[in-house]
Amino acid sequence: MSDVNFLKSEFRHRRMTRRAFVQQSSMLGGAAVMAASFGGTSLASTPRRGGHMRFGMGHGGIGDSLDPANVANGMLAAMHYGVTNRLTEVAADGSLVPKLAESWEASADAAKWTFNIRRGVEFHDGRNVTAKDVIASINYHRGDESKSSAKPIVDAITEIRADGDYVVVIQLNAGNANFPFKLSSFEFPIYPATAE
Repeated sequence: MSDVNFLKSEFRHRRMTRRAFVQQSSMLGGAAVMAASFGGTSLASTPRRGGHMRFGMGHGGIGDSLDPANVANGMLAAMHYGVTNRLTEVAADGSLVPKLAESWEASADAAKWTFNIRRGVEFHDGRNVTAKDVIASINYHRGDESKSSAKPIVDAITEIRADGDYVVVIQLNAGNANFPFKLSSFEFPIYPATAE
């Protein structure tokens, strides 16, 4: 029996310990490990809703929270990207793409930005995401007492207001052609306006 077939057999029947699997797989190389692990078949024939996803990464500590003003390490940034959305997102090719904002436009001097919020997007409790939520989420970083790492970005905002339920207008103290890119940061997740 080849090493790959042995690993497939042992892994499928769960007779091999994790330690033995790691030791054996380190001798075979990455491609063989993948083949042994999955054997060309999916682990679940029918997708199921729910469950848990676990992954390991550096950072993290007992003081961590989902407070967007205190994202102090890479683990928290990954958590924010995993459980929330922002108005915009930087795609793999470096272009800016819509997320919660379906479109945006700037005044000629790039000092006034209008974001059209995507309709039909719901929070976990079933409430629709509206301009009110976007404004509260951005304002969370503003103010003299703010300790947010995003404060230098929002300090440029002189006014933020809703124009109906699904339009947010942001006035800056000067033109900034990169403003929609800045709102793609993990520091700007959109939470419900009533979130504490």
